[in-house]
Amino acid sequence: MKRIGITALLLTCMAMLTSCGDDHKDHAHKDHDHDHAGHAHAAPRGGTLVELGNHEANVELLLDPERKLLSLYVLDAHAESAVKIEQAQVEIQIVSAQTGTPINGWDYSVVLKAVANENTGEKVGDTSQFEVAQNALMGLTSFEGMIKSLTIKGATYTDVKFSFNPQSNK
Repeated sequence: MKRIGITALLLTCMAMLTSCGDDHKDHAHKDHDHDHAGHAHAAPRGGTLVELGNHEANVELLLDPERKLLSLYVLDAHAESAVKIEQAQVEIQIVSAQTGTPINGWDYSVVLKAVANENTGEKVGDTSQFEVAQNALMGLTSFEGMIKSLTIKGATYTDVKFSFNPQSNK
């Protein structure tokens, strides 16, 4: 009987030592030897996820081309919870992927403004949601883009390139 208990204890300890676990923020990334290939998260609203840093945070982008509205949501490393940030705006540069031609090169940018939300208690300067409505977004369904600068929990991410293609998420 003691042998079964010791074996179970040893197996539990081995599993704990070899497991990566779900909390990636508390261990140093330089000592984190496994890669995240195959380690994907679903976008909560069905948009396009953009990973920031080495699995440190995400943003989800949604585009409503009929309303000409681009939305950005700041999320945690596992794209499960909203993360409020202090920024009042986020700039994104856009190149059209539909035609393969730049919209004024990388010079075309949109500035998404912080959104206050009474339901979640979010306000400008303490929100996870940003939006912009512009005529240039009408009819756009996919594009290449770059987030110019975003600061989340003291970490600043600059010139983050991404491909917005919601059809690839389905």
